Amino acid sequence: KSIKHRRMNFELPEIVIGKLTGTFNLKEHQYDFDSLIEDIAEALKLIGAAKLFAIRHCDMVVVNKTTRMPRDLESIRSIYPDIPYQQIGEFLQIDLPDGETVQLEYQAMPVDERGYVLVPDNVVVREAVMWYLAKNLILGGIVKTVGYGFAESEWQWRCGSAQATMNVMSISAWSKVQRDFVTLNPRSTSINPNIKYNLDREKNRSGYGRR
Repeated sequence: KSIKHRRMNFELPEIVIGKLTGTFNLKEHQYDFDSLIEDIAEALKLIGAAKLFAIRHCDMVVVNKTTRMPRDLESIRSIYPDIPYQQIGEFLQIDLPDGETVQLEYQAMPVDERGYVLVPDNVVVREAVMWYLAKNLILGGIVKTVGYGFAESEWQWRCGSAQATMNVMSISAWSKVQRDFVTLNPRSTSINPNIKYNLDREKNRSGYGRR
């Protein structure tokens, strides 16, 4: 599916994943879909999309020293109050009492109603992202039909071409897609007090944090 804009189109991440699975004959049970989504976002950042991401602000309410971050968050720029915090998956842990508000400034990427990053509908960008996914799957022992060195060279070459493509995309066009898919499909940053199960699940799944 392609999302149209007067100056460019964006497509759902399934388009890139479909090209990946078709190219390397992968079955659904061989890869983790959510991990591929994260890798797509990372590939776009490396290509240079981050400079086109909009700067956003939001207020998040703390429950059980935890709050849920916005679905379109790419990276945190600042948090107020300025105290230590830990990022675990889509949650943020911070030592504040219930009901306190955390003010967040962050870089926002365009996402669909599920919170999945949108990919520019451009063959050069699509190929670059696919090869970034492929080289990661090679490292994981999932793709075995090509070597890592070949995949890495394909990624580097296509990444350079994609960077040139991204340079002509306007900030206003990127932000237009964000308004369409974030403002029209808001996700509450408040969380249910019974958050422990979901938070523990995110800890086990992601295995990373930030301070």
